[in-house]
Amino acid sequence: MEEQKNVMIDTILRRRTARKFLEKPVPKSVIEDLLQMAMFAPTRLGKRPWHFIVIQDSDVKARLVKSLQISPEFADAPAFIAVTGEKGVSETWDLDAAAATQNLLIAATAMGIASAWIAGMVNPAWDKANDVFVEAIQSPKEVELVALVAIGYPAEELPAHTPAEVYEQRRAHFERWGNTVGDS
Repeated sequence: MEEQKNVMIDTILRRRTARKFLEKPVPKSVIEDLLQMAMFAPTRLGKRPWHFIVIQDSDVKARLVKSLQISPEFADAPAFIAVTGEKGVSETWDLDAAAATQNLLIAATAMGIASAWIAGMVNPAWDKANDVFVEAIQSPKEVELVALVAIGYPAEELPAHTPAEVYEQRRAHFERWGNTVGDS
């Protein structure tokens, strides 16, 4: 059990946002494995409101990156996975899709695939990107884009995070605001 815990923790620590990808396509079987892992995410009342669209067309990727006003290098990723939610299926369609996105990112790391959560609903240019997405993918109106993840093989090895670099004790509270983990 301890070994499984350490493998999982190591995977979470190694999950980094990739900005450079090899010009090597990700096989369909690997993408299917990633999507399967995404679908193991928790979902309120088992509603599973998500849909995933794999985008490999260079023009569509470039248009999405441009509309999001993010670094053009993300368009070089071999594929994007658009995580969407079907609004009428659940009250928490967006949270369920976000949980699936996190599973996808961690699974990618475990499988040696580089990833970047390049956009989400809080991006100021999201409406424009969603319009590009709907036009390019021809998705139904009840399905809304929640997250866009770039995937590919890493062009560079990024160091794992360390708990000291990320964990902030002042942000962990017990019982009441201000009672932090280290308080006696």
